[in-house]
Amino acid sequence: MKPNDCFYKIYKPSEYIADYCLAFLKCWEGEPPKGLVKSYFGFEAIPLDKEIIQKEPWLRDLNEQFSIDNIGILTMKPFNSYDWHMDGSRGVCVNMLLSHTQSHCFFGEQRDYINKNFCELEYSPKNFYIFNSQMPHCVFNFNSYRYIFSVEFTAHKDILSYEDVLTWIEKKN
Repeated sequence: MKPNDCFYKIYKPSEYIADYCLAFLKCWEGEPPKGLVKSYFGFEAIPLDKEIIQKEPWLRDLNEQFSIDNIGILTMKPFNSYDWHMDGSRGVCVNMLLSHTQSHCFFGEQRDYINKNFCELEYSPKNFYIFNSQMPHCVFNFNSYRYIFSVEFTAHKDILSYEDVLTWIEKKN
């Protein structure tokens, strides 16, 4: 297992969305207001207006190529983990870590009945990552809320794969 099989850092940092989301998150301390969040596969998600895609040039291009369905901020409470899994319907997504104190995202392959080989996605500030949601992955979050900007495509895993998006991105680099 190689890191590029699991995730890929986008060549261009966020020009708008990171600052927009961080300013939005400063409106409260800690736990987001209940009226904002929706349950989303074990996360609490804050949906965002897709129009902000237009203010991020590479994301606008990505949307023209692959059609983005939803965008939002995924929240994770302190001292929580999201267990090893592969996403049910998503083959690929795009993520950007917005805020955390200490959290870890791992991808892994089962080596034998009890051991895994793994690699860590160490997010860089304001950088988007293509995320292979069909590779087993997990998240461990420690002593503060963790916020991730996440992009979900209209096409599901049977139609759009991580490799499809990765190939397109590598041609643009």
